[in-house]
Amino acid sequence: MLKIVVKATLRVAKPSLKVIKASLRVTKATLKVTKASLRVTKATLKVTKASLRVTKATLRVIKANLKVAKVSLKIAKVDLLSDRTVKIAHPKARSLILLNH
Repeated sequence: MLKIVVKATLRVAKPSLKVIKASLRVTKATLKVTKASLRVTKATLKVTKASLRVTKATLRVIKANLKVAKVSLKIAKVDLLSDRTVKIAHPKARSLILLNH
């Protein structure tokens, strides 16, 4: 009787063991995909950070250009009022006058 019970248990356990092994293979494959996805995410983050640095630098350049444009506008206004006989103490303004003439 015991022999029959052991055989029946083995008959049930073997397919269950196959399912467990297959599940383990799937889990390992999923882990590989997850690791690869994590590497891609990290690389994307690096690119995003670099892009942000470039954007910040571009913004600084735009702000500097805006300041120069404002000074240039002031020079143009003074220049129009004084009929091109103006002396300006601001160094950037002076260099802009030299470039414009």
